[in-house]
Amino acid sequence: SAPFALSAAPPPPPNIAKQGNFAVEQIATLDAAALKKNWGKPGTAARDGLTTSTSRNQPLHTFIALSGCKADAAGECNLVANFLILDPSGKRFTDADGISIYRGPPSAAGQSVLSWASLGLHVKPGDAVGAYTAKVEVIDKNAGITLKTQQVLTVAEVPVVGGWKPVRNPNTAAELKGPLQAMLAEISTERLKVAQVISADKQVVAGTNYRMRVRMTNGKTWQAVVWKKL
Repeated sequence: SAPFALSAAPPPPPNIAKQGNFAVEQIATLDAAALKKNWGKPGTAARDGLTTSTSRNQPLHTFIALSGCKADAAGECNLVANFLILDPSGKRFTDADGISIYRGPPSAAGQSVLSWASLGLHVKPGDAVGAYTAKVEVIDKNAGITLKTQQVLTVAEVPVVGGWKPVRNPNTAAELKGPLQAMLAEISTERLKVAQVISADKQVVAGTNYRMRVRMTNGKTWQAVVWKKL
């Protein structure tokens, strides 16, 4: 029979790097305080807030999650990092070198610890919007290992207040759950449900207006505007 080749395991995404037991993951969030508070707690609250997208004037913070670092004679790991963010043209936008990101005991098996320090991407008026690249080198000083990660951070313009914008994937968009329930409470005297969201738009005002056109289970089509306060 013809020989066959064993397929290699796919490489990890560029925001993850590993050597031996030492592994790091580059992550980003808009709410650094909440990430620090929830990291290590049961459930998914910490990771639910992760994102690689932001808008002008809204800082996005890059952290490192790490596991398998080498402890010294005192039982402590010693990790530092070099942070670099490139703008959409590939030029240096901001950086921070030799930052201490963790000094303490290794994480428990199957868990990771969060870096103390992060680097914020804050795109102000006059800066370009688009795809920024965050590169982080993490050095385990006890093990003499350097791991490199990178990921793309997308920055968009601030939505124009008062303008209507379509809601993506309206039939599965979590943000429409509350407005749809409010709409049903107002228009339905029967036990009707929404069969399909035909279209949905949102408008940023003192809160958010949701303009939705839906088809009900009785075949009728309704259109409603629901306001959600801040």
